[in-house]
Amino acid sequence: MYRERRIAGLEAVLWQSTADGPGPGTILPDGCMDLVVTSGRVLVAGPDTRAVVVDRERGATATGLRFDSGVLPALLGVPARELTDLREPLEQVRPDLVPGEFDGTAGSLVRIAVRARAHAAPDPVVREAARLLRRGAPVRETAGAIGYGERQLRRMALQHFGYGPKTLSRIARFQRALALAGTMPAADIARDAGYADQAHLVRECTELTGTSFGALTR
Repeated sequence: MYRERRIAGLEAVLWQSTADGPGPGTILPDGCMDLVVTSGRVLVAGPDTRAVVVDRERGATATGLRFDSGVLPALLGVPARELTDLREPLEQVRPDLVPGEFDGTAGSLVRIAVRARAHAAPDPVVREAARLLRRGAPVRETAGAIGYGERQLRRMALQHFGYGPKTLSRIARFQRALALAGTMPAADIARDAGYADQAHLVRECTELTGTSFGALTR
């Protein structure tokens, strides 16, 4: 079971997931970063470049805050590239943000984010670059729109997204395809999501997740 809701003013989504059975679950790359409560601790989940398999017991519940692309690195004051494909305890990344008594609830997690937001805010230029890349704008067009050169955009992307702008675009395109799953044939999904053809979709899905698009969506 999964549910989520947008948290106004934080540029984040509060989510809660309960395992419906024992065994592995898969976390797919989404271009975001999270603060996740697990075993009474807060982990910083860095930007993923590939699917992550996790083992959870039946009924186990995970709670987290999923931040829009480029937001959490600004709040933590830590380059995203240092956290790519990693899960690190918050006390090792920003010990000053860990409350003396953390009860593991969604409310206490939100309070951590509010505390961080009080001292830092995402750069509007970074937010605009993320918006353009996520909707499928080419790298050159995105760089021009925010007044950057392509190399400058790449440096900014590594700092705030954890990887280059082409990788963020690729992951966002994959997420668009997932959102269309089950609504139309795979060839039409590939076209509408921005792939060259169905084979392109299948190839990129396999590279990102280790399985085919058909198997994943089933």
